[in-house]
Amino acid sequence: MGIRSWVACSVVVVSSGLLAADDRGEGAVEAVATSPGVTVIAAATRTRPWVHPTVPSDVAAKLGAAIDLASDRVARFPACADLFSSLGADATRTLESVLYLPAAPENEAEACRHILAHTFVGDSRTWVCSRIKEVTDSQAAMVVIHEALHHAGLSERGRDRRAMTSARINEMVSVRCRL
Repeated sequence: MGIRSWVACSVVVVSSGLLAADDRGEGAVEAVATSPGVTVIAAATRTRPWVHPTVPSDVAAKLGAAIDLASDRVARFPACADLFSSLGADATRTLESVLYLPAAPENEAEACRHILAHTFVGDSRTWVCSRIKEVTDSQAAMVVIHEALHHAGLSERGRDRRAMTSARINEMVSVRCRL
């Protein structure tokens, strides 16, 4: 028979033993209920941020590890999640809604010599420099959280002279998220 319906992308109704999965989420089965010919599976899913297919595989792998670690830290440490709530944002939802894109070639040659990623304040798009693959997972997780804070509305000195410097944001994330 196949898939009968999707409900909120985390509850899947299946029959004939076929299971469908949301390609942006992953998780374990949380509950299973059955009736004749129909099985309802409610999965404990976590939506994954989108990594553009042109991001090199080694950079995407580093991002994957960094995203997992960043998600763990905001879930485990209230002080880390509070960085987002102080901006009126939910930490988990903000991390899940980032769109990762490769830095443009001209940025790889110039800006990426000094930074690992860039996000405009309030924008969900983060441009990632290829050299992020050279740092530890902890350092990459700090970058993921730092850039997600810009997505949530945190400004940075350079565009806002009253804001924190990039180094100060990194220090704050490192301490509060234990990275």
